[in-house]
Amino acid sequence: MKKKIISKACELFLKLGFNSVTMDDLASELCISKKTLYKFFINKEVLVQEATYILEKQFYDKINQVMSLNYNSVEEHFEIHRLFKGLVKTVGALPLYQLKKKYPDIYKYVISSEHKMFNLFMRRNLARGIEQGYYRSDVETEEYIGFYYTIRFHINENVTDTVQVDRLELSALVYHIQAITTEKGRYELNRQLSINV
Repeated sequence: MKKKIISKACELFLKLGFNSVTMDDLASELCISKKTLYKFFINKEVLVQEATYILEKQFYDKINQVMSLNYNSVEEHFEIHRLFKGLVKTVGALPLYQLKKKYPDIYKYVISSEHKMFNLFMRRNLARGIEQGYYRSDVETEEYIGFYYTIRFHINENVTDTVQVDRLELSALVYHIQAITTEKGRYELNRQLSINV
């Protein structure tokens, strides 16, 4: 029953947002009593915490899946962007923004975890891009990871409109890639931009 509750909670949180879904809503959706719900989760915050861990793992699994498909380094960035864009479309307001406002401790955990995953992805992507000839060999890895993360983090921290987030995220991605590409990389960047992003 606990797995069923978390599964439904994840579905509703993604569809309606963490703040909009009440324990009453969840109990009603599952056709169970609130008493049964509280038997497994002492309060909504505990449920949000467990659901967040699961959603985060699912998202990171998808990122790892994209990374395993051997796209070239520029193409890989755009595939991750498309993945994130698909997630954002399902939520009225950004999940991180909602967590920050209502569940700051969960938010801090997610940010820390996201930072680790971002660093892992970026290091691998930069190394492969240099090896493949898409990125310049003189790229200062730490600086570029820091710059790009700061821009992305600022967008996710301060912008709540999903259409604007997508536009700004794409602009940040293009800005980042243009700063480090070779001629071969610029050609691939233009090819990716010509595809329906």
